Parts: sequence; structure tokens; C-alpha cells
Amino acid sequence: MSLTLNEIRDDLRLYLRDSSGLNNLLSDGTENSDSQLEFCIRMSLGSFNMTAPISAYTYASFPEAAYIFLIHGAVIEVLMSSGILESRNRINYSNGGLTVADHDKAGPYQSWIQIFQSLMQLMAMKKIYKMTTNIESCYSTIKSEFDVNSTEGWRFIS
Repeated sequence: MSLTLNEIRDDLRLYLRDSSGLNNLLSDGTENSDSQLEFCIRMSLGSFNMTAPISAYTYASFPEAAYIFLIHGAVIEVLMSSGILESRNRINYSNGGLTVADHDKAGPYQSWIQIFQSLMQLMAMKKIYKMTTNIESCYSTIKSEFDVNSTEGWRFIS
């Protein structure tokens, strides 16, 4: 799987459904800029690489079987970043009997707890994947005289 940062960013934007046709309430049509999404992808890739066993994957060399970790990690980074912004800009005001809650998200703290729980589950799955692939990379074919299926070496006579 040889992807570029632009292709991964487009996949992330598709996953987040962050496009002008779907975001009717946003003036420019998207919530996240390309540079914000690319930063979150870099954060996700860095997190994957520093999870034991340490690796040095790039966008082009990232394993296809683990692509879900890259995208889900980037989604979590986007949500955390957006949540920090929303929390910072949250304000409630009232005038003439009308109450408006600007940047008010339902249950913000509960949502963040769920996000961090998902992050911890993602980290555990990522570690299991990396340990498994690391162990599997150690296997090879070594001939042994005790291998009963071998065409060489010892054979049991019945």
C-alpha cells in the first residue's frame, strides 16, 4: 500500500464527512483545513510508530492491514483538537428571555471521556497488531532432520 499524504487526507476527510455538500451550517463548507487534517495524520503516524515495538513507517510504506489504525488515530486527533477549540469558545448568554448556547455540544465532558476510552482501546489494538507482526517476521523455514514432512533428513519407518 503506497499512499501519499494527500490521499490519506482525502480518506480522512471522507471518513469525517467533512465536505461542503454535507456541512450546511459552515460558511466555507468544511470544518477542518487540509493542514489541520495533515497535522492529525502526522500525529497518528507518529503515535503508531512509537508504539512498541518501535517502527519507522512512512505514508508510502504503511501496512495496508493497519490502515484502520492510521485513520482512526487521526480521527481521534481531529476530535480532540476540535473539542479543545469548542470548549474554549463555549459561552451561554441570555437576552429578553431568549437563551443561546454558543458552541454548546451535548455532554462535552462525557464525549471526551468516551474519546479517551476509544484512544486507549486503539492503543491496545495497535500494540497487539505490532507485536503480532513483529513475532511473525521472525518465522522462517529452517530445515531440521526431525521434520517429518521434510524430503531430507530422518524419516520414521512404520
